[in-house]
Amino acid sequence: DVFILHGFAENPLELVNCLDVCVHASVVPEPFGLTVLDYMQLGKAIVAAREGGIGEMLDEESAILVDSGDAVALARGICRLLSAPELGSRLGVSARARTAELFSPATFVEEINRQFQTVACDKPGTSG
Repeated sequence: DVFILHGFAENPLELVNCLDVCVHASVVPEPFGLTVLDYMQLGKAIVAAREGGIGEMLDEESAILVDSGDAVALARGICRLLSAPELGSRLGVSARARTAELFSPATFVEEINRQFQTVACDKPGTSG
C-alpha cells in the first residue's frame, strides 16, 4: 500500500502529481538533475542524495538531503515525510520558491549574460 512499481507511463506527470514524496536516490552524483527540478517546480516533498548538482539545487529548507549510498538515512527521510505531511508541504513550497528564484528563465538569462561578460572581459586584448 506504500510503494507502487508502475512501469512505463505515457504521461508521467499524472503519476508525479499523485506522489506524496519524491525520492532521488542516485548513487552517482548528477551535475544537474532534471527530475529533481521537475519535482521542485511541482512543489513536491523531496528526499535526495546531496552530492553533485543536486546539493546545489536543493538545501535543507527545500528537501531532506542524505549522503549518497546511505540507505538507512534515505529510508528515515522517506518515513519522516510520510509521517509528517505538514513538513512535506513546507518543503515543497520552499522547493517551488527556490526554482523560481534560481532557475527561472530570467535568472538563467541573467547568469548566462554575466558569464559571457566575464569571459569577454577577461580575454587578452579586449577593453571590457
